[in-house]
Amino acid sequence: MSTHVLRRTTAVAAAALVALALAACAPEAEPEPEARQAAFSQELHDRLPAEVRDDGTLTVLTSAGYAPVMFYAADGRTLEGSEADLAAALGRVLGVEVEFEPAEFPTILDRLAAGEADLGMSGITDTVERQAKVDFVDYFRAGTAILVQHGNAHGITGLDDLCGRPVSVGAGTTQELLAGRLQETCGAEPLAVTQSLTAADAMLELRAGTVQATLVDYPPAAHLASDPRSRSAFELVSDEQHEPAPFGIAVSRTNQGLAPVLQDAMSEVLASGEYEDVLARWNLQGGAVDEITLNAGT
Repeated sequence: MSTHVLRRTTAVAAAALVALALAACAPEAEPEPEARQAAFSQELHDRLPAEVRDDGTLTVLTSAGYAPVMFYAADGRTLEGSEADLAAALGRVLGVEVEFEPAEFPTILDRLAAGEADLGMSGITDTVERQAKVDFVDYFRAGTAILVQHGNAHGITGLDDLCGRPVSVGAGTTQELLAGRLQETCGAEPLAVTQSLTAADAMLELRAGTVQATLVDYPPAAHLASDPRSRSAFELVSDEQHEPAPFGIAVSRTNQGLAPVLQDAMSEVLASGEYEDVLARWNLQGGAVDEITLNAGT
């Protein structure tokens, strides 16, 4: 073997030894943190109303199209979002399946009152008026945002600027009620309010330019204004949330005792850390609550 080949071989071997030594000294990569999950509770399962326990299923009415709270994935069938994840966690804790059924938002509470399903999850604000029909397990808090087209060509800065302008709201929503109260203060320049079947439809009216602003819950408004796929079309007037209130799971009273069990089950999800992880996954930490309450809306 020639001298230069020997030297090169020796150098390569030395470099390999150095690399091995450095690798041995390097700190080990931190393992990925395990996903936090609330565990099954036999005690809560046993407290479920007999009909739910025997059937093994909770039926949930929802009006999807409300990212990041509840919406369809790209396949058009799979439900995603914070509420879908929290519903899965509740099913795990209670030891039952959770089945979603599509519904038009304005019909959800009446259908629950008639006993057509067990729960409603669709970014539903808990109010005293709605408590006349159902119970609410409150797990989140948010208010109303003003959404405009990107660039805010009409210079809207707050609720008072909406007088005399075309505005869209979802039918049966708290934004419809807010628009009605605002109408009383507008005097000779009333709002021209368009009531859309859903909040998603109300935002489509804005994108099409048939209205100058949309009143909608803050979570979907902030999502549209920040998501790369939609931020070129939408803009938040501000980060102010008007009339913040609890979001709740609407619970049919036809199954007596279901609401307190759900409250305790969601409290288990919160205590486990899974609640925090779900909200972080969908960038909704700002609406987190410290305690799961029952009928806390006013």
